[in-house]
Order: sequence, then C-alpha cells, then structure tokens
Amino acid sequence: TRGRAVLLPLSPHDSIQGGDPLEKHCHRASLRIYCAKVIFPMKPIRGVIFDLNGVLIDSLGLQYESWKRMFDEYGVEFNDRIYTEKANGITRMSALYNVVGDTHSEEEILEMSDKKEEIFTTLVKSLPADDPRVLPHAGVEEFLNYLNEHNIATGVASSSKNVAILLQASGYDVYF
Repeated sequence: TRGRAVLLPLSPHDSIQGGDPLEKHCHRASLRIYCAKVIFPMKPIRGVIFDLNGVLIDSLGLQYESWKRMFDEYGVEFNDRIYTEKANGITRMSALYNVVGDTHSEEEILEMSDKKEEIFTTLVKSLPADDPRVLPHAGVEEFLNYLNEHNIATGVASSSKNVAILLQASGYDVYF
C-alpha cells in the first residue's frame, strides 16, 4: 500500500535493488551499518543519507579531548562522567550550558564555544592519515564503494560544523 513501510533487518545475504549480495562487498563481522529493507511499491534506491559521528566515523575521543583542553583553560572541572552526562551527543552550546550553568556570562560561554571549536579543528587538521581517533568504522568503506558502484547517491546529515574536515581526515570525502 502507498505510504506504508515495513522494516526488516538486512543481512549480508540480501541485496540492494536485486544486485549482488552485500556479503560480496562486506564481511558480516565488520558490517556495523544500520540497514533495513523497505517493503512497499519498491522503487530503486536513489540515495542514502548517513549521520557522521557514530555511523561513518567515531570522533568521540577527539571531542572529549577538545572539551577537556578548553575547560582546563577556563578552570572548569571536566571529566569522563561530566562529558557522558552533560556534553556528549548534543550541540556545543547546549553542552556548555549543561556544564557551566549560570557560573559564566553569555560572552564567556560564546568565547568558550569558539575556543572549543578552534581546539577541535586544530586537533583534526594535525592528525596523521591513520590516526585511530578518526578512523572509519569497519565495513563502512566497503558499503560506500558498493553504493558508488551502483550509482546510488550518498550524503551526510549532521549537526556538526566539522563535517568537511572529519570526512577529509577519515578519507571519506571522496564519497560525498
């Protein structure tokens, strides 16, 4: 029926658009992509949109490191627990308000935000090509190659302002 979808797990033996099985392109143990078959009047898949952090790459270590350096400069307590509870997975400004509350002025919080961004950008740009802090997740490159070979468009949707430099650092910029 029109407008209705059923989501089923996609195994490496399944195929996209009736093509080669995914196992030909990805090893099951390394495939860490959330996939599903959409069942309704099936039209060819024309594109796939990915989230960046946690799907294509994992830059949480770099995020933590840049937050820690910035907060150290401002004398604000910051550790793994605070990062996990108050800063991980949300916008930079929300994280700042969660961590510092009303102990700093609006101007200082904006300054902290800029400083954190500067530290993160500098960290990413200084990384060697094979740095494990921004390596792609296993299986993703094979899947991107599969999509590319089958002329399926790819895109990235992220709230991060660092998409371009992270894609470049991971080597995925050639796919997007």
